[in-house]
Amino acid sequence: MPLKSLLLSLLLVMRAGTMYAQATDPWTEYMMPSPVHDTLARYTGKYELTITVWMDTEQPPTVVKALAVYEMKKLP
Repeated sequence: MPLKSLLLSLLLVMRAGTMYAQATDPWTEYMMPSPVHDTLARYTGKYELTITVWMDTEQPPTVVKALAVYEMKKLP
């Protein structure tokens, strides 16, 4: 029984917070850049990759070379 009361209380608190958060347009807020975008922007650039994979310890490794380009584009 205490677990049901706790879950009900938690649900009511979350619902009250949701009602407050809806005072602004959720879609506009969702579409705005966040600190996560700043973190991702640090990885912008060209990267040369060398990947070494061992399929079997008895065999020599497979080496793959690749080029990765990361960029962030601003939407209109």
